[in-house]
Amino acid sequence: MRLAIFLVLLLSPLIASAQTVAPTLTPAFQWTEATGNPAGYEVYVKRSGSTAFIRENDVAGNWILLAPGPAGQVVEVYVRAFSTGKTFFGPNSPTSDPVVLASPLGTPGKPTWFELIVQWIRSLFRRNA
Repeated sequence: MRLAIFLVLLLSPLIASAQTVAPTLTPAFQWTEATGNPAGYEVYVKRSGSTAFIRENDVAGNWILLAPGPAGQVVEVYVRAFSTGKTFFGPNSPTSDPVVLASPLGTPGKPTWFELIVQWIRSLFRRNA
């Protein structure tokens, strides 16, 4: 019972938060394409420490790979479709949920501690099968 209370207290800041943790320092965002035939999208980004969204890029498709940020940085994105020649603009999309950038787990090519434990447990089952 004490363990359950401890876990609830430990995890409550994470549960109360509407943020998503991305195990990457270079986040990708994708959105539903606008109706009609948009030529592209303006991508507006707000990073932690900033109070305003800044137009970071124009893209032709419905996704973007953002410039890297430091671990712990919070990123929010919204987009706006535009026509050929940027003569017409669609409304702003809803703002994305805040995404917290985190260092990727493990080192590329090396298993994480979790993967090592899973491998060990599987080996136990294979021996006893």
